[in-house]
Amino acid sequence: MQLDFDGDMTTTTSKNWMRFHTGTDVYMVYTVHPWTILARNNGTWYRQHVSIYPPIAQSIEQYGYVFHGGTNAIRWHSWWLAGIHSIDPDGLYVNYLVLFQTVTPYNIHWISEPLSLIEERVMDGSVSHPIAFLSGIAYHTQREELWLAYGTSNVASRLLSIHKQQLYYLIPDKYNI
Repeated sequence: MQLDFDGDMTTTTSKNWMRFHTGTDVYMVYTVHPWTILARNNGTWYRQHVSIYPPIAQSIEQYGYVFHGGTNAIRWHSWWLAGIHSIDPDGLYVNYLVLFQTVTPYNIHWISEPLSLIEERVMDGSVSHPIAFLSGIAYHTQREELWLAYGTSNVASRLLSIHKQQLYYLIPDKYNI
């Protein structure tokens, strides 16, 4: 697939984009580090904002993590809530929730502790250890649950359900208003 990005056509494989929208405008988190927001204008994606979130930069510098991408974003009170995943130097996935602004410049304001997901061995042998990575997020209003979809072993899908009260415990109070 060709992608018209910043006016240049490319066929580079690109995945893990994190979609969100305000009104009729669609945006993508193109990279987690640096935090790069893309906007679409006349059929072309362009970089609207680039920033560095210090806790992510620190985990890269201290531990050698590589941040790949994550889920779409959903509204959580006056924030966007999304899942992201990183890979440590040993190839192990580490997954987090993040909150970022709902208005430009869409900066990250909070990142969770690593989430506990069920990991499974990759059966085709392409990865030598168990993996699990976030891929989707939704909030079920009737059940008051956050649903996190994730993949394991590169072939299986799972769902983690977090009740609203657990979310209030997980996310600092200042972001729950």
